[in-house]
Amino acid sequence: MDELLAFNGKAGKLNEGLFKKLKLLCQPEKAKQGNAQQGNETTLVSKGDVPLYNTRLVIRTVDKPWAGDLSEKDIENNLEQTILHYAIVPQVAYYRNAQTVNFVAPFFGGGTLDEVIQREREKTAEIETERPSERKPEIEAEIPSERKQEITAESSQTLEWKDKLRILYQICRAIEYLHQPPKCERKPVSHGNICMQNVLLDEQKNARLLFLAPQSDEVEVGTEQFQEDKNKDVQAFKKMAHDVLEQSGKKATSDVLARIQKAVTMTDITKKMESDLRREGIIWWTPSKNDDGKKKDKCEICCVNKPEKTFVKLQHEISCPSKIKMCVGCLWNWQYNPVKCHSCDQEKIRSPVGDGWGAILIAGIDDKDKNTKLFEKDIDEIERRLITEATMMGVWDDYVIKVKKSATTYREQLKKAFKYITTLKIDTLVLVYSGHHGDEGFISNSDPLKDDDLENEINDLEHVSKVIVFLDGCQLNKLNLSKRAVLQFNAVTSKQKASCGPEGSNYINGIVDILSKPWKCGCCQNTPVIKHYDIQRYLNKHPISQRTEPTHHTSTDGEIYDIVTFRPIDPGWLKALDESLESSPFQSKLNFELHTELICDMTRK
Repeated sequence: MDELLAFNGKAGKLNEGLFKKLKLLCQPEKAKQGNAQQGNETTLVSKGDVPLYNTRLVIRTVDKPWAGDLSEKDIENNLEQTILHYAIVPQVAYYRNAQTVNFVAPFFGGGTLDEVIQREREKTAEIETERPSERKPEIEAEIPSERKQEITAESSQTLEWKDKLRILYQICRAIEYLHQPPKCERKPVSHGNICMQNVLLDEQKNARLLFLAPQSDEVEVGTEQFQEDKNKDVQAFKKMAHDVLEQSGKKATSDVLARIQKAVTMTDITKKMESDLRREGIIWWTPSKNDDGKKKDKCEICCVNKPEKTFVKLQHEISCPSKIKMCVGCLWNWQYNPVKCHSCDQEKIRSPVGDGWGAILIAGIDDKDKNTKLFEKDIDEIERRLITEATMMGVWDDYVIKVKKSATTYREQLKKAFKYITTLKIDTLVLVYSGHHGDEGFISNSDPLKDDDLENEINDLEHVSKVIVFLDGCQLNKLNLSKRAVLQFNAVTSKQKASCGPEGSNYINGIVDILSKPWKCGCCQNTPVIKHYDIQRYLNKHPISQRTEPTHHTSTDGEIYDIVTFRPIDPGWLKALDESLESSPFQSKLNFELHTELICDMTRK
């Protein structure tokens, strides 16, 4: 059975019909989580788990969160590019009309931080107004006054001291991620409404910051104004920290608040709070659990997809006590949303696809210029549709080097290409060749490139630990690439000749189609991650050519090295959601509501 993700790394656009169906699953009254916040907001919460997402959802309706005359494309892009971080509420879908936007997110059952602190204040007030006759003065007299304050605070608390420090630290991390993301395509942004109403808690008292749209980014408003907006976020956090900790009654409260007040940036505050957590022995994140007490099998970023089990092998800090669980959807968008772990200080968790990858694409040469053009077309297509496509291999454009017919010899171009690769911070090389090959090696011009020459160039790349190779030509051999993971795909065996059609290489075009399109055969599973043996199985059952036999040479050490690419995003999630809602227990109510609405429309006419 194919694996379909409910969330694909970007907020999914709902059509009107689907949004109406989804809305009917929700409570019509305003939810407790939505007292705030950004814009004129109303909030609805689903009564139970929503099909496909398999969790309760929240719909927040706000006035349009964009300013100025943006194009439709810019508006859609801004709404899709939701910011993903374990301590930011994930917006997994949206529906919009001319005036409002409805954001869809998972429901977190711990309420807002404001509600929790307010209950604490009320409880403190009740204790302080107790009648003296109800107390035990003979015991009180033996207790120092400072300790009396702590006892009063502890008896009124709904959040323990350690919970409060952890919650503030988590929100620090979220704001820092907005202000200063790891190297990526996303611009730093300011929040503009840091307050306790915009902090949501889950059942384990982890905190997530509600963020629907940025107040500003540096490109739009300029450096000076953006710095001022960031400073406002910092001051708003300092006020929130004071409001959260003032009822704690701990001796350490004044010291913690003093350190926060002295800090200038969110990064400064984060470092100081991290020291406080270490000093108190506070874990940074508490995993969510099911009703039976077992850890939830959910991505800890989007909170809707199942985590990809292979990703537990991704590198974290050695001392990381609890690796974040993440899905393919949240890693698909790594160029815009680098993944941060909730339990270690590593700058980012590198995606196993694309991040730290480089590519060398080689187009061979032929006596006939039209054939040379076809070889060049092959590498252009595989670059555009697979290698640099963001949701597939996603290799940065600057990390791709093409070698083709020019005034410079192939050997000189290759020397330059491999030298450039040595300057890049990569550990994976994708190598593609389309052209002639024979006993003398790769036919490029009067100076053929032997297999040994290519092997030596690759083996000299000491920083490269994984090589993915696609070769199309005649009589192809296994490359001897030592001490590294190798995934090599050859169009033919060492005894066969390859074929080229009017559109270019049958093999290269076939590989691109196999990796970039859904498999509709029914016998091969569509999974979000494509590994080398998935390709092998598919080609065994569905060969590109009946006259040739592609070969595969693999040598890997661990599941992460088995990965070739992400599968492109499947647009079928809308249909799957529609079908799931149609078959849900709420369908009878839905039909009744729609029928009533139709009658009302006819009556008005």
